[in-house]
Amino acid sequence: MESEQFSRPNRRLVQSAETRRLIVSTARRLFVDNGYIPTSVGQLAGECGVAVQTIYNSVGSKSEVLSAVIDLAASGDQAPASPLEFLSERLEATTTTDAMALVLGDWFRSVNGRMASIYRVLSDAAAIDPAAAELKVSRDTQRFERYALAPALIRARGGLSDGTGDDEIAALIWSTGHPQTYDFLLTARGWTPDRYAKWCSATLARAFA
Repeated sequence: MESEQFSRPNRRLVQSAETRRLIVSTARRLFVDNGYIPTSVGQLAGECGVAVQTIYNSVGSKSEVLSAVIDLAASGDQAPASPLEFLSERLEATTTTDAMALVLGDWFRSVNGRMASIYRVLSDAAAIDPAAAELKVSRDTQRFERYALAPALIRARGGLSDGTGDDEIAALIWSTGHPQTYDFLLTARGWTPDRYAKWCSATLARAFA
């Protein structure tokens, strides 16, 4: 009896996690294919074969669903681990500023390959929908604050000898690795992902020295 009591909530937790994954992955497809504004919560529920209330219970509002889609794209194979935790571990393991630049270049190529299309959705939605606009500002701010932690690591490895400030370094990392930068260079300029990664690493290595 005791083991049965413990197994029931476990099954519910598994089912809940599976439902959430289904909702988020389906939402990504609908948002990318049809756009954020045209995709309704009702349509998403119908595609997933669940009630509308299940969307709200499992993930939240439409903008919260979009936020969850962004999280999934950023985490990739590391999901549900936080991309911030994963990147921080890789940067902490480096011993030189050049190695840090290589890690960031590789990371930006990988994460932006997953993020570019959904960030395009977010940008388009932000021009129309206030909740999406708030989400975009929040995400951009979060990214900047994440990279504001990098200068201390760079200095610990002997970098920033020219006295470059923390905000300037955070701004450089933020703009170099931004999904829109990646999207423009690959879509409008015809760059390959490898060329983008090499450019990121070379640009950051020069700035970190």
